[in-house]
Amino acid sequence: MKQNRRIAARRSDASGTKPIYQNHERKLVWLSFIVAAIMLLSIIGRLVSG
Repeated sequence: MKQNRRIAARRSDASGTKPIYQNHERKLVWLSFIVAAIMLLSIIGRLVSG
């Protein structure tokens, strides 16, 4: 029984309403936007300098 409680606790964040993957999904979306912005700046830099 204790293992089931631990698994249930792991699946939800501190508030207990959202599954953990939604928290990770939000972080991954922000990370992808940051990477896209860096790539855009790199492309703009190449166009300006070249």
